[in-house]
Amino acid sequence: MAKSEFPKYIREVVELKKQYHGKIEVLLGIEADFLPEHLELYRSLIAAYPLDYVIGSVHEFAGIGIYDSAYWESLTAARKMEVKKLFYDYIAQSAKCGLYDILGHVDSLNRYFNGYSELRTEAADVMLKAVAESDVVIEINSSDNHWVPDGDLLERAHRYGVKVTFGSDAHEPERVGEHFAAVAGHLYDIGYREWAIFRHRERFMVPIAR
Repeated sequence: MAKSEFPKYIREVVELKKQYHGKIEVLLGIEADFLPEHLELYRSLIAAYPLDYVIGSVHEFAGIGIYDSAYWESLTAARKMEVKKLFYDYIAQSAKCGLYDILGHVDSLNRYFNGYSELRTEAADVMLKAVAESDVVIEINSSDNHWVPDGDLLERAHRYGVKVTFGSDAHEPERVGEHFAAVAGHLYDIGYREWAIFRHRERFMVPIAR
């Protein structure tokens, strides 16, 4: 949304919290792009509002859009590996910046870039270590049937002690909570026994029910 629309959004959600108090727990959250050159602007805006959580997501990095599959297909194998490393470096930077509670769809290129998952790089482990050291949570994003991160990255995340949460990333109301039970079962099979929820930007770890 435009910066001018942000206060209206906040007021609307705060009103919904009051309206549904005792019936539905309404949380006030935002998804904010990781734009290194605008972090201080984001920081000042976020500090001014009573948010429950802030998701940081990379949608563009080094001038590359995460949905630009045509660009990806035009690259050499060596350049594809460079792009994958660049993406993970951006994720690591977003974890270290201290602005976000949750990192959204941290392996989203796997959805849109054919053959992406087959490229193995230690940059993934460097990224996961940075996330663990920064004590930021990663989101299991179920906005389509191709969840991200995939099983391989999640297993490594578990090994490094990275905490997780669930996000529908639903663009239609009827899809909120889609795949919730299946994602919970998948995480349990990997070895996770709890995931994170947030209130007033404070993290709580709750058991994962299989």
